[in-house]
Amino acid sequence: QAKDRIKHTRQSQLIGPLQPIIATAGEGITLPCHLVPGENVTPMTLEWTRPQIYLCRSSLFTDELKHGNVSLKLSKVKPADEGRYRCYIPDKDEEAFIDLMMIICCATIPKPKRTSYCFLIYAFNRY
Repeated sequence: QAKDRIKHTRQSQLIGPLQPIIATAGEGITLPCHLVPGENVTPMTLEWTRPQIYLCRSSLFTDELKHGNVSLKLSKVKPADEGRYRCYIPDKDEEAFIDLMMIICCATIPKPKRTSYCFLIYAFNRY
């Protein structure tokens, strides 16, 4: 697929998105990653890594592991979560990289009759 970053292997491919995932602070997001063709990875070791990783706010779609879906769900995303994530299945020597970019914006209303808006986009492409 043209929009996916693919690492080729002997039997299957671990696929992550080509474009960075864009998130707003405080929301939950999914970092998509899956095997094609779908394969049961339930008995395999799965590693998601990133420096200073998202402690206690991450989960897998455990019901989807049997179909090769190894996507990572992050809750309450913070600006510190921005960066490159590595999805790795050692048993298959397969890896994919997913870039997360944050958009931070604020709106302030200093007085009831006057409205001012401040928007700051914090999005760096980390390739």
